[in-house]
Amino acid sequence: MRTWRLDLGAVSLAVNERGEADAPAALVAHGAGSTGEFAARCWSGLVEAGYRLVTYDLRGHGASTPLPDPVDHALPRHVADLAALVDATGARVVGGTSLGAHVAAAYAVSGAALDALLLAAPGWLGAGAATAAAHAAVAEEVAAIGAAATLARIAADPAVPRWVVIELDRAWPAHHPESLVAALRAVAADPAPGLDALANVTAPAGVVGLVDDPGHPFAAAEAYAAALRRGALESLTLGEWGERRAILGDAALAACRRAIASR
Repeated sequence: MRTWRLDLGAVSLAVNERGEADAPAALVAHGAGSTGEFAARCWSGLVEAGYRLVTYDLRGHGASTPLPDPVDHALPRHVADLAALVDATGARVVGGTSLGAHVAAAYAVSGAALDALLLAAPGWLGAGAATAAAHAAVAEEVAAIGAAATLARIAADPAVPRWVVIELDRAWPAHHPESLVAALRAVAADPAPGLDALANVTAPAGVVGLVDDPGHPFAAAEAYAAALRRGALESLTLGEWGERRAILGDAALAACRRAIASR
């Protein structure tokens, strides 16, 4: 693993690379409140497929610069960070999970030249509606009682898979507390790319939908795959993802290969 930082003025991003140094780069963004380390485990199959996997802590997350103002976590700023990392790594494959999927899709919509787009568990299309409201509620809970107490409440909810609790316990303490709240507030307020915009993406795209996760409705993944000119969809359950984290990236890559073959 190679670790480095990308300095973008007031913001510095913590970046990790895995795989052969001269392999083509695949750049993947994580979700709100998560970390690049989790992304690396979920997308490790890209290394086995011959890519140099580039993951990073999104702005305001983990070892990247803390940002306590939600304005600094707005989707266009994440997209600009991704674009800067593409320039720095030469990546022509980009992707992401949840918020990271929104970031990657918005970057692709901007007209970027890509060989492939990999999107896992997009949260919503356009305005977030009920899903965004749920994110906003968690943000306010963390702001009011703290991350530890919020995690305890989540852990006590029998509807939340145990592996999700374990990953949250691992990720949230890595963030500056005020920056975590800002990130959760921002993701609830930001619209994701809309169907009309996705239709302009020409790169082959693999989309993964979670059939039993209300926080990432399967209908959103279906709509993404249908809107993309060259999109294909794979489905997973939370249980399957929990049994093997890397199944997420493997499913996205399999869907993308089907999209390529169907042309």
